Amino acid sequence: MRLFPVDIQWHHDVVSTLTGEPVMPMHPAAWDWRTVLNGAGDGSHTYRLGDPAYDLGPAGWDDALAKVRRTSVISYSINGGRKIAKYAGIHVGEDWDRASKTSVVQHREFRYLGDLRFFTMVASYMLEGHFDVSGYSKAGLLTKIWERGYRRPEYEGIPNRWNLPIRLPPALLGTDSARYAKWKFTSIEEATAAIQDTIDGPDIYVEPMWDEATGWFYWQAKFGNPTFPSLPFDVHLGADEHPLVNLKFRENGAKVGTGIFGIGNGSDESMRIGFGSYKPEWSIEDGMPNIDATEEFKNERDLVRLNQLAEATLAARRRPIRQYENSILAPVEVSASGGSPVYGVDIKPGWTVEIDDPGDERNAPSRADQYIIGVGHNSSSQHVMSIDYQQQD
Repeated sequence: MRLFPVDIQWHHDVVSTLTGEPVMPMHPAAWDWRTVLNGAGDGSHTYRLGDPAYDLGPAGWDDALAKVRRTSVISYSINGGRKIAKYAGIHVGEDWDRASKTSVVQHREFRYLGDLRFFTMVASYMLEGHFDVSGYSKAGLLTKIWERGYRRPEYEGIPNRWNLPIRLPPALLGTDSARYAKWKFTSIEEATAAIQDTIDGPDIYVEPMWDEATGWFYWQAKFGNPTFPSLPFDVHLGADEHPLVNLKFRENGAKVGTGIFGIGNGSDESMRIGFGSYKPEWSIEDGMPNIDATEEFKNERDLVRLNQLAEATLAARRRPIRQYENSILAPVEVSASGGSPVYGVDIKPGWTVEIDDPGDERNAPSRADQYIIGVGHNSSSQHVMSIDYQQQD
């Protein structure tokens, strides 16, 4: 049996989605979760309702497992140290079984709420005008959009049901602008994805955190520039021992294209259309036929923006997407940053890993930066976490 240098303990808590106030610690029979870059991961908890660790009754379970107003936070600690939040999912569903006395609660990460938030709310639609923002970088636009959608400054310090426990980075100045007419009902997620998916659009990660001063939970939004800084973390696959196991990849070429029509606002002759075509520096592989596709940007009327969005879509689709799906040993030290050890369990989406691969029957020898886009874990894998990554251009 392999001996590990540190002991990792997992912790499960239910908190208020609206405030981050802890509700109660939980003791699930099973769990799984996956946190992702540029989207919303998901997970689940299985509870045995007859477990002697609980004395809740129907009202208590209703409160602990309440949908939307409760969030499950999964944390870890190393050698009995402080809790470090790793995943937080807002409760969205439940499967109860009387015969087995179990409930399985499903949850999703923060950005799922973006489809349910708009630039104006029902209660104030008649009072609020359009939302215009200019003079910011792309990341700065995101900060202003998320302020509007999740953390309005005018509501701070007064009781309200709009502001959520999320902290935003400063709005960086720049030359970008955006306008959202209230009658288009653009969701916060639609606006976010449109900026994220442009060329040089910032990567986005919403990291779960514990406030060490208060013990309450919050989300920390992180907007890359456009990606996140690299960390001193590398893996040598030719070494006798390395932290990665079960190495595999999946490559999908079904959406490869050579041209994109960006379908914007309007219909028939009034429809606005942008075009994404190959840049001179992009080489087309020999034997590749023309493959055109459409991508909808129904809220966009500006032709320059439509061209940019179509070009960014083509940039992401001009080659097959190869996604590595590997596992990493959670208790193994993978790097030492400034004297502080970094373990497999510490790895987050947005980190860059340099992988030195001696090659095999399918892969030529290579040394390349791999960008982590997802991290996950489940209760059946005590010492192993899953990581997904893609090679950086």
